[in-house]
Amino acid sequence: MFGAVRRGPSHAGSPPPDVPGPQDSEPVIYRPDLAPFAQHVEVRAATPSRPFLGGEVAELTGWVRFLDDRPLDAAAIAILTDIFCRRRCSRSGPRPARCRPPS
Repeated sequence: MFGAVRRGPSHAGSPPPDVPGPQDSEPVIYRPDLAPFAQHVEVRAATPSRPFLGGEVAELTGWVRFLDDRPLDAAAIAILTDIFCRRRCSRSGPRPARCRPPS
C-alpha cells in the first residue's frame, strides 16, 4: 500500500550469544540530554564492542531491564526490543526521520 514489497530479514533460529550474565556486564551510561528515556532502564554491555565510541564492530550486545521492575506486557517488550540501536544507525550515526507536515 505504501511501498514496494520486499523480503524481510531472515532468522535461522540461531541460539543467543554466549555472553556474561547481567551481573558480570559493564553498565552503559547514557547522557540524559541525548537519551532521556534511558533514566527508566538499566543497560549493561555484555561484550567490549562500543559502536558509538569508535568501536571496530557495529554491534552492541547486552542486557536491558526496566528500573521499576514493571511486568513484561506487550508494550514493555516492544520498548525493550527497541532499546539497542540498529547496525546501520551505529555506523553512520542517528539520522532524524523525514516526514511531511500534515496538510
